[in-house]
Amino acid sequence: HPQIAGVFGRHIAHHGATPCMTRDLQLHFEGLRQFGEVLRLEDGERYTNDPGYRQVLHFYSDNNSCMRKSVWEKIPYPDVNYAEDQIWAKTIIERGLSKGYAHDAVVRHSHDYGVIETFRRSCDESSALKSLFGYILAQSYQSAAHNAYACAKRDFHYTLKADGGGLGAAIKVAACNVAKQAGYLLGARAKTLPGWLLRIVSLDTRMKYGAFTPMESI
Repeated sequence: HPQIAGVFGRHIAHHGATPCMTRDLQLHFEGLRQFGEVLRLEDGERYTNDPGYRQVLHFYSDNNSCMRKSVWEKIPYPDVNYAEDQIWAKTIIERGLSKGYAHDAVVRHSHDYGVIETFRRSCDESSALKSLFGYILAQSYQSAAHNAYACAKRDFHYTLKADGGGLGAAIKVAACNVAKQAGYLLGARAKTLPGWLLRIVSLDTRMKYGAFTPMESI
Protein backbone atom coordinates (compact mmCIF):
# COMPACT_ATOMS: atom_id res chain seq x y z
CA HIS A 1 0.00 0.00 0.00
CA PRO A 2 1.86 3.13 -1.18
CA GLN A 3 0.46 5.44 1.50
CA ILE A 4 1.22 3.24 4.53
CA ALA A 5 4.09 4.69 6.55
CA GLY A 6 4.20 1.91 9.13
CA VAL A 7 2.38 -1.15 10.42
CA PHE A 8 2.04 -2.38 13.99
CA GLY A 9 0.76 -5.66 15.37
CA ARG A 10 -1.00 -7.02 18.40
CA HIS A 11 0.34 -7.70 21.91
CA ILE A 12 -0.73 -10.57 24.09
CA ALA A 13 0.31 -11.06 27.70
CA HIS A 14 3.23 -13.20 28.79
CA HIS A 15 2.54 -16.57 30.35
CA GLY A 16 1.90 -16.00 34.03
CA ALA A 17 0.62 -12.44 33.58
CA THR A 18 -2.20 -11.30 35.79
CA PRO A 19 -5.73 -12.09 34.59
CA CYS A 20 -6.48 -8.37 34.31
CA MET A 21 -3.43 -7.72 32.15
CA THR A 22 -4.44 -10.56 29.83
CA ARG A 23 -7.98 -9.21 29.62
CA ASP A 24 -6.97 -5.57 29.13
CA LEU A 25 -4.59 -6.30 26.25
CA GLN A 26 -7.19 -8.44 24.53
CA LEU A 27 -9.87 -5.76 24.84
CA HIS A 28 -7.53 -2.99 23.71
CA PHE A 29 -6.48 -4.66 20.48
CA GLU A 30 -9.93 -6.04 19.73
CA GLY A 31 -11.14 -2.45 19.98
CA LEU A 32 -8.50 -1.25 17.52
CA ARG A 33 -9.42 -4.06 15.15
CA GLN A 34 -12.88 -2.57 14.69
CA PHE A 35 -11.36 0.39 12.81
CA GLY A 36 -9.92 -1.79 10.07
CA GLU A 37 -6.49 -2.69 8.76
CA VAL A 38 -5.64 0.68 7.19
CA LEU A 39 -6.22 3.91 9.11
CA ARG A 40 -5.87 7.47 7.89
CA LEU A 41 -7.26 10.87 8.79
CA GLU A 42 -10.60 11.11 6.99
CA ASP A 43 -12.62 13.43 9.25
CA GLY A 44 -10.71 16.56 10.22
CA GLU A 45 -13.50 18.01 12.36
CA ARG A 46 -13.86 14.79 14.35
CA TYR A 47 -10.09 14.59 14.73
CA THR A 48 -10.06 18.07 16.24
CA ASN A 49 -12.99 17.58 18.59
CA ASP A 50 -12.94 13.90 19.54
CA PRO A 51 -9.97 12.81 21.71
CA GLY A 52 -10.98 9.16 21.40
CA TYR A 53 -10.79 9.32 17.62
CA ARG A 54 -7.40 11.04 17.80
CA GLN A 55 -6.07 8.36 20.14
CA VAL A 56 -7.10 5.60 17.75
CA LEU A 57 -5.39 7.33 14.85
CA HIS A 58 -2.12 8.07 16.63
CA PHE A 59 -1.80 4.83 18.59
CA TYR A 60 1.27 2.95 17.43
CA SER A 61 3.45 0.39 19.17
CA ASP A 62 7.06 -0.07 18.16
CA ASN A 63 7.26 -3.19 20.30
CA ASN A 64 5.80 -4.92 17.25
CA SER A 65 6.06 -2.89 14.07
CA CYS A 66 7.71 -2.26 10.74
CA MET A 67 8.20 1.09 9.06
CA ARG A 68 8.69 2.31 5.52
CA LYS A 69 12.34 3.33 5.23
CA SER A 70 11.69 6.32 2.96
CA VAL A 71 9.24 7.74 5.52
CA TRP A 72 11.55 6.98 8.44
CA GLU A 73 14.36 8.93 6.74
CA LYS A 74 12.14 12.01 6.37
CA ILE A 75 10.22 11.68 9.64
CA PRO A 76 12.41 10.02 12.30
CA TYR A 77 11.35 9.53 15.89
CA PRO A 78 11.50 12.65 18.09
CA ASP A 79 13.99 12.74 20.96
CA VAL A 80 11.62 12.32 23.90
CA ASN A 81 11.47 10.07 26.95
CA TYR A 82 7.92 8.89 26.39
CA ALA A 83 5.50 8.04 23.56
CA GLU A 84 7.98 8.54 20.71
CA ASP A 85 6.09 5.98 18.61
CA GLN A 86 2.74 7.70 19.11
CA ILE A 87 4.17 11.15 18.39
CA TRP A 88 5.57 9.72 15.17
CA ALA A 89 2.21 8.19 14.25
CA LYS A 90 0.42 11.48 14.97
CA THR A 91 2.87 13.24 12.65
CA ILE A 92 2.45 10.85 9.74
CA ILE A 93 -1.34 10.80 10.11
CA GLU A 94 -1.50 14.60 10.10
CA ARG A 95 0.66 14.66 6.94
CA GLY A 96 -1.90 12.57 5.08
CA LEU A 97 -0.17 9.19 5.30
CA SER A 98 -1.73 5.99 6.59
CA LYS A 99 -0.82 3.42 9.19
CA GLY A 100 -1.62 -0.27 9.11
CA TYR A 101 -2.77 -2.64 11.84
CA ALA A 102 -1.89 -6.34 11.47
CA HIS A 103 -4.04 -8.17 14.00
CA ASP A 104 -2.50 -11.55 13.21
CA ALA A 105 1.08 -10.36 13.76
CA VAL A 106 1.45 -11.12 17.45
CA VAL A 107 4.13 -10.69 20.12
CA ARG A 108 4.06 -11.32 23.84
CA HIS A 109 4.54 -8.02 25.64
CA SER A 110 3.25 -7.19 29.11
CA HIS A 111 4.47 -5.90 32.47
CA ASP A 112 3.83 -6.94 36.05
CA TYR A 113 4.50 -3.80 38.09
CA GLY A 114 4.20 -3.54 41.85
CA VAL A 115 2.13 -0.90 43.62
CA ILE A 116 4.87 1.72 44.02
CA GLU A 117 6.19 1.31 40.48
CA THR A 118 2.64 1.52 39.12
CA PHE A 119 2.20 4.81 40.96
CA ARG A 120 5.46 6.32 39.70
CA ARG A 121 5.03 5.16 36.10
CA SER A 122 1.46 6.46 36.05
CA CYS A 123 2.71 9.82 37.27
CA ASP A 124 5.20 10.07 34.40
CA GLU A 125 2.66 8.81 31.86
CA SER A 126 0.08 11.36 32.95
CA SER A 127 2.57 14.23 32.84
CA ALA A 128 3.86 13.27 29.40
CA LEU A 129 0.44 12.71 27.82
CA LYS A 130 -0.77 16.07 29.07
CA SER A 131 2.30 17.87 27.73
CA LEU A 132 2.48 15.99 24.42
CA PHE A 133 -1.18 15.55 23.50
CA GLY A 134 -3.20 17.63 25.94
CA TYR A 135 -4.80 14.57 27.57
CA ILE A 136 -5.65 14.88 31.26
CA LEU A 137 -5.90 11.39 32.74
CA ALA A 138 -7.33 12.59 36.07
CA GLN A 139 -9.58 15.62 35.76
CA SER A 140 -10.18 16.08 39.48
CA TYR A 141 -9.67 14.52 42.89
CA GLN A 142 -13.28 13.35 42.80
CA SER A 143 -12.94 11.64 39.40
CA ALA A 144 -9.67 9.99 40.43
CA ALA A 145 -11.25 8.68 43.63
CA HIS A 146 -14.29 7.42 41.73
CA ASN A 147 -12.19 5.66 39.09
CA ALA A 148 -9.88 4.17 41.72
CA TYR A 149 -12.80 2.70 43.65
CA ALA A 150 -14.68 1.45 40.58
CA CYS A 151 -11.63 -0.14 38.92
CA ALA A 152 -10.28 -1.61 42.15
CA LYS A 153 -13.64 -3.20 42.93
CA ARG A 154 -14.06 -4.54 39.38
CA ASP A 155 -10.57 -5.99 39.12
CA PHE A 156 -10.57 -7.39 42.66
CA HIS A 157 -13.63 -9.54 41.92
CA TYR A 158 -12.40 -10.42 38.42
CA THR A 159 -9.01 -11.59 39.70
CA LEU A 160 -10.52 -13.44 42.64
CA LYS A 161 -12.59 -15.59 40.27
CA ALA A 162 -10.14 -15.95 37.38
CA ASP A 163 -7.70 -18.76 36.73
CA GLY A 164 -4.32 -17.76 38.06
CA GLY A 165 -5.89 -15.30 40.48
CA GLY A 166 -6.57 -15.69 44.17
CA LEU A 167 -6.89 -13.41 47.17
CA GLY A 168 -3.29 -12.14 47.17
CA ALA A 169 -3.36 -11.28 43.48
CA ALA A 170 -6.79 -9.66 43.88
CA ILE A 171 -5.56 -7.41 46.69
CA LYS A 172 -2.49 -6.41 44.66
CA VAL A 173 -4.44 -5.52 41.54
CA ALA A 174 -6.89 -3.46 43.59
CA ALA A 175 -4.02 -1.57 45.23
CA CYS A 176 -2.40 -1.00 41.83
CA ASN A 177 -5.61 0.58 40.55
CA VAL A 178 -5.58 3.03 43.45
CA ALA A 179 -1.88 3.75 42.84
CA LYS A 180 -2.52 4.32 39.13
CA GLN A 181 -5.20 6.93 39.70
CA ALA A 182 -3.06 8.68 42.33
CA GLY A 183 -0.20 8.78 39.85
CA TYR A 184 -2.47 10.13 37.13
CA LEU A 185 -3.66 12.86 39.49
CA LEU A 186 -0.17 14.01 40.47
CA GLY A 187 1.24 13.66 36.96
CA ALA A 188 -1.44 15.89 35.47
CA ARG A 189 -0.33 18.56 37.95
CA ALA A 190 3.43 17.94 37.68
CA LYS A 191 4.28 21.55 36.81
CA THR A 192 2.78 22.73 40.09
CA LEU A 193 4.54 20.16 42.29
CA PRO A 194 7.61 21.11 44.34
CA GLY A 195 10.92 19.70 43.13
CA TRP A 196 11.47 17.51 46.18
CA LEU A 197 8.14 15.77 45.55
CA LEU A 198 8.89 15.23 41.86
CA ARG A 199 12.17 13.55 42.77
CA ILE A 200 10.22 11.08 44.89
CA VAL A 201 7.28 10.30 42.63
CA SER A 202 8.87 10.34 39.17
CA LEU A 203 10.90 7.65 37.43
CA ASP A 204 11.80 10.04 34.61
CA THR A 205 15.28 11.47 35.13
CA ARG A 206 14.68 14.81 33.42
CA MET A 207 11.41 15.29 35.23
CA LYS A 208 13.11 14.52 38.55
CA TYR A 209 15.91 17.05 38.09
CA GLY A 210 14.27 19.83 36.15
CA ALA A 211 10.85 21.00 35.05
CA PHE A 212 10.43 18.22 32.49
CA THR A 213 8.49 19.35 29.45
CA PRO A 214 8.47 16.67 26.71
CA MET A 215 7.50 19.13 23.99
CA GLU A 216 10.80 20.95 24.47
CA SER A 217 12.63 17.90 23.15
CA ILE A 218 10.73 17.56 19.86
